[in-house]
Amino acid sequence: MSRLLIVLFFCAALVGAILLTMGGQEPLPEPQELSPQQETATKDEPDEALVMQREDARGFEPASLEVITKNPQGVQLADATVSLSRTDLGVNLTGSGVHTFPSLTAGTWELLVQHPEFIDDLSTVVLEPGSKEHLVVQLYPDLRISGTVTDRFGRNQVGQFIWFLRDGELYPKRLKRASKLLGGQVATNGEFVAHIPADVPLRMVVGLPGKPRWQDENLTMLQAGDPQHLELVISGTTRTRVVVQGAKPPRNERQSMFSIAIQSGRKAKAGRDDTQFLETYDAQTRRQIALAKQQETLKSIRDEAREKGGLPFEEFAEDPDGNPQANQGPRGGRLRRMRQERLKQRKERQAAGLPPEPRQPRQARQDTAPAQAPSNKVSDGLLWQTLRQETCPLTGELTFHNLPVDQDLRLRVVRRIESLDSEAIFRALPDVTQVLALSMPEPRSSRPPDSITPTLFFSTRLESLPSEAPKAGATWSE
Repeated sequence: MSRLLIVLFFCAALVGAILLTMGGQEPLPEPQELSPQQETATKDEPDEALVMQREDARGFEPASLEVITKNPQGVQLADATVSLSRTDLGVNLTGSGVHTFPSLTAGTWELLVQHPEFIDDLSTVVLEPGSKEHLVVQLYPDLRISGTVTDRFGRNQVGQFIWFLRDGELYPKRLKRASKLLGGQVATNGEFVAHIPADVPLRMVVGLPGKPRWQDENLTMLQAGDPQHLELVISGTTRTRVVVQGAKPPRNERQSMFSIAIQSGRKAKAGRDDTQFLETYDAQTRRQIALAKQQETLKSIRDEAREKGGLPFEEFAEDPDGNPQANQGPRGGRLRRMRQERLKQRKERQAAGLPPEPRQPRQARQDTAPAQAPSNKVSDGLLWQTLRQETCPLTGELTFHNLPVDQDLRLRVVRRIESLDSEAIFRALPDVTQVLALSMPEPRSSRPPDSITPTLFFSTRLESLPSEAPKAGATWSE
């Protein structure tokens, strides 16, 4: 019994102690929430530190450069020496023809590629932080020059040659000999490519074989690493504009346009007849003489047919029934309208009961054949040959470039069966625009039959190049 009491007493004491403990202390305060400002400030501090460290490291990231050396045929040169250096850092790295520099400081490096059989190649390479550059260097036995050749008018000198002549070399007179010289030809895009030796003084000349157009007064000598792109502007070229007033014909006559020709004169022997020269060298005169012979032959055939009792040429195609639509002669146009008018008059007389009108004797046909080239002696002692000839457009303006500056020139208007020449002569002037203005004479059909062939008269004015026009000279760049 005593044991049971002791257990109950112990349990009651334990419960009382617990209640006393819970009732004698204040309740614990609830945890306070952090404000957004405090939370943000707490999180920003470590992030800012990471970003700063990342940016600082990004500026010092190493770069890499791979260099591959090849010959002009594209074959790799494994025995070439590749050197990469920076004077500010005192670093000089060396590798083989196909070499990778894995860890380089960002900045500008000097790259030198050498081979005993080729000219050294010296260039600069700019490496960005963390970049991986791949560079192919092609070595040549000489310097490879590329560039453009233009004149002060901005025109590409397409087809012209640029020569690099050594001391004592003469300008080539023939293309066969020119193939042994240094130089290249200007392509249709205005660019050229040439290979020249290094450390050799050369003289630049532009022109065709036998006809130099421009030459540099100074000698050019290039070394390995020098700029090899050339922009060359030459002087001494000409531009001549021909303005024809009244050149625009009516719409129904546009098919009978004319041509403008520039002719050059050369000295003739005293008292020499120029007919043989024109027949031999002037293509337009040959065509006109051939046309005159053809018309003379046709005229003789018609005259012979009329002498044998044949019908006149205009009556060959008349319809016996009087149908104007069937009246289609070989000449058409004016003759066709004349036939229709005669048929109309014939029907009117038949309707009125009048007898047919007696046929009038046929008039001799007017000779429309051009006169042959004049056979008189040349008064100014010059024989003329056509240099350029172009069909005049409806605008009446033509431009001729690169005319010779040391020859007497004149204008010629070329029509179907006649040519009109200018009495005055002129000379092309370099680096200015020369404008020749003339009035178009009346056609031969509008002049009296026995009238003298008119002479062309033109006025001349000069237009200077604008101030922003390029200056003559050579500009080298990378």
